[in-house]
Amino acid sequence: MECLTYMVEQIGPNQVGRLDAPTIHPVTKWDAYEIVAVDDVDLMHCRRVTISIVRKSETAVWVEEPINQSRAECKDAETKILKGTIEDSRAGRLLHKDN
Repeated sequence: MECLTYMVEQIGPNQVGRLDAPTIHPVTKWDAYEIVAVDDVDLMHCRRVTISIVRKSETAVWVEEPINQSRAECKDAETKILKGTIEDSRAGRLLHKDN
C-alpha cells in the first residue's frame, strides 16, 4: 500500500541526470474509483504531497501544500498543483498496436 515516485532532472539540452532514489507515499485510499497517497508529515519538510489517481478519467493530480509555515525556512513555501493523464508511452502504444 505504497506509491513510489522517482525524479530525474534535465541537466542540459537533450540530457538527463541520474535517477534519484524513490520517494515513498503511503496509500490512504484505494477503491474502484480512486487511489490516494499522502506523504507522512515530518518537521523537516515544508510541504505535504497528495497524489490522487481517478481511475475512470485516467487522470492524476499532484498537490504540494505548504506546512510548518511558522518555521523561518518554510515561511515562503508555495502551493503547487500538477495535473496529468495516465496513458501508455510512445513505445507502449507501438507495442500494443502490433497485438
